[in-house]
Amino acid sequence: GTQSIKMVVGELKGDEKPAAVTTRAAPPAPGVQATFEDLVGFVLAPIDAVKRHLYGLPNSRQGLVATAVKAGSDDYNRGLIAGMVASEVNEQPVRSLSAALALVHAARQTGRPAVLFRVVDSSGSRYLAVRFAGEQAPGDG
Repeated sequence: GTQSIKMVVGELKGDEKPAAVTTRAAPPAPGVQATFEDLVGFVLAPIDAVKRHLYGLPNSRQGLVATAVKAGSDDYNRGLIAGMVASEVNEQPVRSLSAALALVHAARQTGRPAVLFRVVDSSGSRYLAVRFAGEQAPGDG
């Protein structure tokens, strides 16, 4: 399957500076696709030879590897760390970032408060329900 991405490319003139990057989760502007990190607080990447070596992943391990987890995010608090592999999103096997992102967006659009990831590490696999950034757990005040 192919995926179309709309983007606007501009040029900075003279002494213009790029917009400051903030770590506070803000809803994306209308029409702008939120990134994986915006939605769930961590970054996934395809597994390549470099990442297999870096995280010690066996050749049999399939899916997307977590490369960054935002401290204090729901997934961080649930034990997700860089090097874990997400093999499924909402019980659908994922091999590409676009497929994973589409499943996360679909879950968000249906009003779910969380998305279910099957994560695999050296101790085995387990399911991790990760709340969307900005969602509060019951009793979080």
